[in-house]
Amino acid sequence: MANNIDISVFDNAQFREFARFAASASSGRTIVKVDATLQSKDGTPRTIVAKHGDFVWNFGRWNPNRTVNDEVRNLFMDTVLNMFGVKDTASLPPKVVEAMKLEDYGSGKPLTARRIIAVSKAIAAAIEPTNKVVTQEKAMSIVNDSVRYFDGKIPLPGGKLELDGDARNKAAQLLMDYGSDMTDTGLRILANYVVAAIASGIYKDGEVEAIASNMADYLKNARNFRPGDVRMASFDATMTKYWQDQLKDNLAPTETGKYDGEGVAIALQKDAERALFTIDGEVFRGVAAGARMISVFKNKITNPAHRKAISSFMNQNVGITYNLFASRSERLYSTSNFPALDMRKKKGFELFLSTDGGSRFFEGSGIMGPSRKPTYILEVDENATKAKLTVRNEGNIVFNIAKSSSYSTDWANCQMGNYVYEMEFEFDLTQDEPKITSSHIGQTIDVPVPDNEDQVIIETL
Repeated sequence: MANNIDISVFDNAQFREFARFAASASSGRTIVKVDATLQSKDGTPRTIVAKHGDFVWNFGRWNPNRTVNDEVRNLFMDTVLNMFGVKDTASLPPKVVEAMKLEDYGSGKPLTARRIIAVSKAIAAAIEPTNKVVTQEKAMSIVNDSVRYFDGKIPLPGGKLELDGDARNKAAQLLMDYGSDMTDTGLRILANYVVAAIASGIYKDGEVEAIASNMADYLKNARNFRPGDVRMASFDATMTKYWQDQLKDNLAPTETGKYDGEGVAIALQKDAERALFTIDGEVFRGVAAGARMISVFKNKITNPAHRKAISSFMNQNVGITYNLFASRSERLYSTSNFPALDMRKKKGFELFLSTDGGSRFFEGSGIMGPSRKPTYILEVDENATKAKLTVRNEGNIVFNIAKSSSYSTDWANCQMGNYVYEMEFEFDLTQDEPKITSSHIGQTIDVPVPDNEDQVIIETL
């Protein structure tokens, strides 16, 4: 079976094309095919479209229909194999093979949106399997990794964390008690909270257990997902409507103060020298590059209304929305048609690493530290009829438990892990009034695993 599987397998462009179609299909029974009018070139993926004149239980399917169905199934099979870097299905994770239903290949049966979604979910589960039970050996191994992870990162003399056998046993037992049904990443973050809580000396045993219990609840459903993940399809669809409404508000005649005379957002101009921008492959960063970036942007986007639309999303204000998700905010910023949009009960929200930001359990607004390295990537097609904007930010997951900053040594900002989020916006620029045709959000959380040098011997609980 394929080893070292990570979230990057979803970066396969052809699979994203399959997933894009499946996520937007009107029905799970929608049959897909390859659009023969749009041939692949220069490594671009084949376009997937709905197939008409066929249906799932079509027992009298003509041979031409069977051939078309086999063609798209073969492409899908090859795509999945390429994602895992293997040559045959025997090397794929068993749950992925099960979801693919291999008996339907080579028989002329159609590939449906439902089947693509099932395979996508199986791949996601293979990437991030959960631990039904946390064994003693695994718990202690992760605790020992956590101790090494904190080397140089904690507010103690020399940044060195020393945790004796009893303390390690206590931490491992808490992982065993509260870590079931969590991913390895979730377990590692949980271990960091527990180890930090013990090492800080701030909390009594009962308080440390409360930290383990509460953080396990927050971490249990958190997952990594790329923009376009089918698990986020419903969430993304609602957010696309929200973003389009915000765009219409931005372009209202009363909003002229947000833009200069050439249609470039003032907010973009303020961020031009303090973020990383890429426009059609050309990179701009720093004070000297800001003015050059604005000039290239105007040359690429010549219509002032289009400039307003895109530039109003090329600034740090957009990223605040992710912070609202991470702090479980009850509403997003108001727009004309969404005065109080609450996304917390929308399918997909559970995948975010999020905490009750206003809870007394935390200091401040939760565990997501300030974002850094804001990045904006703009891709414009040859005729400037379509544009895709990717907004990316990253930061630290921080301790920030109540009382952690009230002592002489500040534990609140101690790093528990990392987060990266991405938002993708696709613009239709064929008309004077631009539109957002789709938006997608992605999240990656991780804890770098230290080298195994000087591995601490596993203690017996």
